[in-house]
Amino acid sequence: MRRSIVLLLLAVGMLIVWSGTASAQRPDVETDSFSYSGSSSCGSFNDNFAGKGTVRDTTFFDPAGNPVREHIRISVRETDVNSRSGKTIQVHQAYTVVVNLETGFYAYNGQVYMSTGPHRSGLIHDTGHVRFDPEGNVIKQAGPHTVLAGGLAPFCQALS
Repeated sequence: MRRSIVLLLLAVGMLIVWSGTASAQRPDVETDSFSYSGSSSCGSFNDNFAGKGTVRDTTFFDPAGNPVREHIRISVRETDVNSRSGKTIQVHQAYTVVVNLETGFYAYNGQVYMSTGPHRSGLIHDTGHVRFDPEGNVIKQAGPHTVLAGGLAPFCQALS
């Protein structure tokens, strides 16, 4: 009798392990590269910018095959130029956006905007963690977020 119970428990355990791994779907991964350019007004001059980047989008699924989470890895190099003075800054972005597809909550982590200029560092410093509700409202913030708080102003100040 004892042996039958052990074999039954072993069989049930194997069935649970087998069914969990057999129905799990591998993450779907898509990558893309892009280029962009544009201009933003800074009052007495324009911020003319151009950049190139890559995106790696990984979607994770539950055992039933439904998408439940998305990790979007973004890496960008951008050059911003003051249209009047020619002053230039380099802007780098390297961050991950994590989206909970079931709840709509999302967050980003990493260097969202980092820039340096000649003889100066940290002209723009937007890095760390920010969590949003499904409507896009910030519900948690950690780290300095000059662009999140100031919009285009940090770019204009860095190019002044």
